[in-house]
Amino acid sequence: MPRLSADARQHKVLEAALSVAEDRGIGDVSLRAVAKAAGVSGCCATDSPTRTSSSRRSPMP
Repeated sequence: MPRLSADARQHKVLEAALSVAEDRGIGDVSLRAVAKAAGVSGCCATDSPTRTSSSRRSPMP
């Protein structure tokens, strides 16, 4: 199977995330579930901020 372009992979992951959110509810979306639904490994999102790092940001005024 040929490797997907970055744009195609991003679209596939986004569609999978929306599908998981629709099935489970937004509060139960996980990287593992999205990666499984998209057919990609979970390591594709290692550059994304984590909940921990994003929760350290100051709240917007």
